[in-house]
Formats: sequence, C-alpha cells, structure tokens
Amino acid sequence: MSLPRLYQLGVLSVFTLICCAFIPTDQQETHPIMLDNIHYFVNDPKAAKDFFVKHFQAKPLARPDKNPLSFIDYLEVRPEQASIAISPRGPYQGMYMQEDPIRWKRTSVKVSAKTPPTYGVHWLALRTESIKYSLKSLEAQGIKVISTEVDIPGESSKAAMIWGPEYTRIVIIQRNRERSQETLYGIDHVMLLVENLEKNINFFKDVYNGEILKRNNLYCKMKVGDHILIMAVPEALNIPSSTVHRMDTMQFRPGIEQIGFLYKDPQPAYQSAAIKGYEFNLRPSRLIYRNKPTPYITAITHSPEGIYCEMYAEDGREGPRTVYINQPSETMSGNKKDK
Repeated sequence: MSLPRLYQLGVLSVFTLICCAFIPTDQQETHPIMLDNIHYFVNDPKAAKDFFVKHFQAKPLARPDKNPLSFIDYLEVRPEQASIAISPRGPYQGMYMQEDPIRWKRTSVKVSAKTPPTYGVHWLALRTESIKYSLKSLEAQGIKVISTEVDIPGESSKAAMIWGPEYTRIVIIQRNRERSQETLYGIDHVMLLVENLEKNINFFKDVYNGEILKRNNLYCKMKVGDHILIMAVPEALNIPSSTVHRMDTMQFRPGIEQIGFLYKDPQPAYQSAAIKGYEFNLRPSRLIYRNKPTPYITAITHSPEGIYCEMYAEDGREGPRTVYINQPSETMSGNKKDK
C-alpha cells in the first residue's frame, strides 16, 4: 500500500476516534449518576429526623447554599450512598412548580400497626454487621420489633423488621462488613410491593437504565442508580394480595412516596423515556422557590404503582452529598464547588 494511502487511512482513523470520543452513548446520556435520595413525606418531620439520627446514627447534611429548599432535611446513613430526605406533605409556601396539583389536596389517612399495606415502597432495608446486636440495642431504646424472621426474596441473610416513623416499615438485614466501612448501618435496598412485576421491571429498565441482577416470576432484584431495588408481588412476601390496597390518589399516607435520581443533565433521560411513551407530571424545569431560581432542574414521572420518581440535576454537584450541617461548605460533591 502506498504511503499517501496509509497517511489517508491514518488521518481518517484519528478523526474517527476524536469524533467518537465526543459522541456520548445513549446509555451515558440517560444513565443516572446515582439514586440520590429516598424521600419520606410525613406529618411530623422533626420526629422522623430524630428517629434516624438517634437510632441509626444518621448525620444531617447541609443543603445547597443558593436558595435551598428549606422544607427538606437530608440525612446520611453511610457516606457515598443515597441520602434520606424528610419533609412535610406539602404544599410548600413559596414553592412554584407546575406539577400534579392533586398531590397536595389529598385527605390524610390515620395509620396504625393494623393499616393494610399498599402497593409502592414497602420498606427501606438497612444493613448491619450483627443483627443480634442491632436488635438488642434498638429494643433497649424502645423500638418495637415486628418480626425477627423476615423472608426477603432471593436472599438467605438474616433479617428483621421494625416500625419506622409513623408506622413505616424498616428492615434490618445482616451483611458481612464492607471494606473501609465506618458506620454501623448502611442502605441495603428499597423494597417495592408491586401488582404487575413486568410493568415495573420495564419501567426501571426503560426510564432509569436498571440492570436485572436476579429474578423469577414473583420478584426481581435490580441495580438502579448504583443502588438495589427489589420488586416483589405480595405472594413473594407472604402477603395475601387481597389485603393489599392500590395507592389512592386522593389519600395521603406517610411514608416513602418519592425517590430521586441525580443526573448531570436530566433532559436526555426525559426525552428517551417520553419517546418510549412514559408520561411525566413535570417536564425538566428549573424549580422556583420564593420567586428565585433554585439549583435544581427537575423532571417527575411515576412508577406503575404511583411512586413519584424524580430525575434532576443540581448545580455544582455530580456525586453524593458530602457536607454536613455546621461544616464549611467547600463542596457538595467532593469535586465541584456550589454555584
């Protein structure tokens, strides 16, 4: 082959490599950085916050410096993981968001230990090295243990269940100590009780690039945003399906009503999901609070069971929250300064 021809091929190859380097794949564009928050909406936010701080050594996290949403508190159970967000039910004074108005006009339901389960988030599971030590400590602090033998689909690890804030379920699961682990507890998974397993699998695959780790016809374990979601029909959890209620859009029940995924830019993920036919309560929009822009660009859709699922970007943050309350806010992600 002649030298000019070799030169042409070389230039073409370099040009192709350069072009490819600047063309992100669909997965890169639409894949969330992480599951960023697990959001409790409750009647008594202070009591819920105190519960996690006292019993699970959660650390309060700082909000962004620029016009933060003052009605949301963030807690860290373990560094580098999703935070637990806690807020009252809403609406929120000074908050303008073109979202589903029915969400904030619902009638509150009085809950108790006997309140039937509903489809949606069934429990938050926290991992610990010794379940025996944890339960002994929690009971000494007045926490009621519902069950010491919880069967988790596809799992053989020991697990127990306690009541969390306002009769929400929390599962404690025993896991081996992780390398460089510094906290007693960490987030293990979020359990979703679902009516139609296939629809939920497709939703988290299509919208949030979820990866199936294990499944059968009763449950599915997925990795979504670097965290574990387990979806299970009632029978997989030994719950009679006749006792499970569908989420009533006109009623408010305290609990995990929303999960949020962090993106560098939510627009490509939104467009990809919209093209596939998924509906959004809110298209990607800059949130306005107290007549000023916030650091958030947010889009909201909902799972087949009615869980609000948020995809958003936060100015200056492309990783987990790392600044605690009363700590100088040098960064919110460890690598970028807040704007």
